[in-house]
Amino acid sequence: GPGPAILPGLDIDTAEAGTPWESRSHWRLNLDAAQQVELESSAGPLLISILREPARWCFELEGVTCNVVGNRLDDRHMRVRVDGRLFEYPVLRESHRVALSLDGEAFEFGLPAVVSGAEAVAADAGHPRAPMSGAVVALPVAVGDTVEPGQTLMIIEAMKMEHAIVAEAAGKVSEILFAVGDQVDEDETLMQLEVD
Repeated sequence: GPGPAILPGLDIDTAEAGTPWESRSHWRLNLDAAQQVELESSAGPLLISILREPARWCFELEGVTCNVVGNRLDDRHMRVRVDGRLFEYPVLRESHRVALSLDGEAFEFGLPAVVSGAEAVAADAGHPRAPMSGAVVALPVAVGDTVEPGQTLMIIEAMKMEHAIVAEAAGKVSEILFAVGDQVDEDETLMQLEVD
């Protein structure tokens, strides 16, 4: 059957005339440049590849690619345009879970750590980096804190969407290189952790 839509209730027509996907039918996301995130859902794990492009995001899920532009209307509501179709829906985020309601249906997803190659995770666990350029909007840890895998270290806002930087391994915060309000560049080291 069809794969699950990225925003549930969404039927994505990737062959729509005039879309870049139709004109470059051989093209697919470069998975090396894309970030891979595994969400937990009632239907099982969903592995999504996310690529940030100027002014939009590209998502690939089970071979289906779509363009997403979005912004937060307030603390509890999102407005997103997916392949040109507009959706507004309430969304609630609590630590590592997101709940949203769309077309009268409720959905809940678990947000584990960003996954990539095991070697990359091990090498970078002590030096969390910014996945994109943006502004630091929250810093829930302090120097000397002990952190667990999956714990949020910093939240960066980019293109009006928030992205949590999470600990890849247990350890202790030894240095924090940015404060709330600072701008960070993509791939910049955000803090130093002494990994257990």
